[in-house]
Amino acid sequence: MDSENRPETTHSALPPDHEPPAENSGGGTGAQSRKVVLSLLWIIYAAHYLCRVNLAAAQKSLSADRGLSKQQLGGLLSLLKVFYGSGQFINGHLADRLSPRRLIILGLTASGIINLLFAHQERYGWFAVLWAANGYFQAFGWTSVVRLAANWFPPRLREAASGILGTSYVLGSGLSWLLAGWLTETFGWRYAFWCPAWICFFVAGLVLVYVRDNPRQSKGPDSAPASSSAACCPPVEQSRQGPGMGLALGCLAVAQTCLLFGYHGLLDWTPHYLAEVGRISAGSAAGRAFLLPLGGAIGCLALAVISRRHPGKMGLYRTIVAPLAVFALLLVVFPAVPQRVPAAVPAGLLVMGSVSSPPASVMACALPADLCGAEAAGRAAGLVDASGYVGSALSGWLSGKVLDRLTPRYGPEAAWAFVWRMWAGGVLVAAGLIALIARWMATTERGARDEGRGASDGGAH
Repeated sequence: MDSENRPETTHSALPPDHEPPAENSGGGTGAQSRKVVLSLLWIIYAAHYLCRVNLAAAQKSLSADRGLSKQQLGGLLSLLKVFYGSGQFINGHLADRLSPRRLIILGLTASGIINLLFAHQERYGWFAVLWAANGYFQAFGWTSVVRLAANWFPPRLREAASGILGTSYVLGSGLSWLLAGWLTETFGWRYAFWCPAWICFFVAGLVLVYVRDNPRQSKGPDSAPASSSAACCPPVEQSRQGPGMGLALGCLAVAQTCLLFGYHGLLDWTPHYLAEVGRISAGSAAGRAFLLPLGGAIGCLALAVISRRHPGKMGLYRTIVAPLAVFALLLVVFPAVPQRVPAAVPAGLLVMGSVSSPPASVMACALPADLCGAEAAGRAAGLVDASGYVGSALSGWLSGKVLDRLTPRYGPEAAWAFVWRMWAGGVLVAAGLIALIARWMATTERGARDEGRGASDGGAH
C-alpha cells in the first residue's frame, strides 16, 4: 500500500513540531513532563497485574490443595473477566467525568484488600465472590490510565506512548507469574495473593503523592477541581465524525472480543499448560512462561521506537493485521513444539509474545482514542475493553470445560492442542475485522484530502 493511501493510526491537526506543550510544576519542558507521567503510568498499570493474574501461576497448587477441577478454575478466571469487562464499561464513563487519579487509588486499594481476603479462604464459593469483586475494582485501572494518557499526550505521540504502556501489562503479567510462582513453590499458594496486595497498597500511595490528572494540575496538588480535568487539558484533536465512526468503533469492539478470546486464553493457561504437559513445577512453569510477556515487551518497545521515528506512518496493516495473522499461525503450531522440538519452546514463546502484545496495545489504547478523540477516550476504551473481556471470560470458562471433557478421552496433549486452535480462530477473526477498519480509515482520509483540496482550489479562484 502506498503512503498516500496508508491508513494512519494517529492524527493531529497540528504540524509535527507544534504539538501543545505540557505544563509542569518544575519548569521543565513538556517532553520531560510527559516522560515522568509515562513512567508513572507504566508502574501503575504493571502493579494492577500483580493482583490480577497471580491466579494463573497459583492455580495448579490451589487446585491440588482445594480439589478444584479445571472447569472450576476456568470459572474463576471467567468471573473476573465478566466483572472486569462490566467495570470497564461503567468506569470508562466515570474516568471521563471524575478524577482518573482517584479512581486508580480506589481500584488498587480495593484489589489489594480482596487479595488479602482471598488468601484466607477455604471454600470455592468465597473464591468466586472475591475474584469477581476483584475483577470489578481492577477495571478502574485501564480506562483511567487511557484517560490520563489522552490528557498528557497529543495524537502524534499517542501510538508511541501506547507501545510503551503495552510493556506495562505484558511485563506486569510476567512479573506476577514469576513472583506468584516463586511464592507458591516456596511458601504455598496463599502467599501468591498476600504479598502482591501490599505492593498494590504502596503503588496507590505513589499515585496519591505524585500523579495529577492533567498538565495544569501538575502545578500543584489538586490545584484544579477533579471534575474539570477534561477542561484543563488542551483540545489537541477532534474525533472522527459521521456514521462510519460508530460502525468502526463497533467493529473494533468485536475485534477486541475475538482477540482477547485467544490472547487472554494464552496468558491465563500457559503456566498450567507448561506444568501439565512438560511435567514441571509451578515455579519452573512460571519461569518459562515469563518468556511470553518478555517477548511482548520487546515487541511493544519496537513499536514505540518505530512509531516515534515515523509518527503516523506504520498503518493498521503493519501494526495489527499482519502480526495477528502470524500469531494465529503460531497458536496452531506451538502445541507440537514440546514433543518434537523442545529447544524451540523458548523461541516460540518469545515470538508469540512479540507479535501478540503490540496489536493488543494499539487496539486497547491508541485506536479508541484516535477514533473518538481525547474527550471520549475513557468511554471508548471502556467500551472496547469491556467487549474484549466478553471474549476473555468465554475463553476462561470454555477452555477449562473443553480440557475437562477431552483429556480423559484423548489425553492432555490432544486436548490442549484443540484449545490452542480455538484461540487461533478468534485471533484470525480479529485480524479480518481490523483490516476492514483500516480500509474505512483509508477511504475517510482520502475523502477528507479530496475535500480539502477542492476547498483550497475553490478559494484560489
